Amino acid sequence: MSDQDIDDANVGKGTYLVRAGDSIASIAHKFGLFADTVWDHPDNADLKSARGNPDLLLAGDRVTIPEKQLQEESCAAGARHRFRRKGIPRILRIRLVDCDESPLSNTKVTVAVDGAAPASVVADGDGWVEHGIEPNAKIAIVRLEDGSEFEFKLGSLSPVNTTPGVQQRLHNLGYFNGRLDGKPSEELRHALMDFQAGRELEPTGEADGPTRDELEKLTSC
Repeated sequence: MSDQDIDDANVGKGTYLVRAGDSIASIAHKFGLFADTVWDHPDNADLKSARGNPDLLLAGDRVTIPEKQLQEESCAAGARHRFRRKGIPRILRIRLVDCDESPLSNTKVTVAVDGAAPASVVADGDGWVEHGIEPNAKIAIVRLEDGSEFEFKLGSLSPVNTTPGVQQRLHNLGYFNGRLDGKPSEELRHALMDFQAGRELEPTGEADGPTRDELEKLTSC
């Protein structure tokens, strides 16, 4: 992979050091803030520009944590009032497709998040499964009626223009079985070539623009 296609440099200048599995939502939740408050803070502008997606951070990035701002609300005494916290819950969206990439419409599944009791969910007509989760959720296990089970590590996906991001997506698609160590290798280059050939792209073995676009399309982010 050429340097012009992949940028593994960390960005940001804040005091919070991003770890594997972090997202802006989980970081904001940890400090009692709204995700947009953190993501849109001027001191995080470079991070926002480089990453583009608040769910796709690279371990080693740095995030500025704004101070909390108190908000006052006027309410009538002696009455019941309902307040809903913005951004809670977040929505996990997973699309179920068969080997021909046709949606598994109306398929019944169970979703278990971080060891909680499984919840029954039915995919919509396009195969999408939606389930509410906490911003700091880490593991979701989806089980189909035929017993097939899939584990999703939430928040662990790196940006597609980084070596870890390319490795992870190729691994998820079944092309790369090497170590997810964020390092270029011959095994990774061959995986890229196999992926490119399978998607009718020029088999360069480099994570060029068209290849990254195809990886994003197939992995939704």
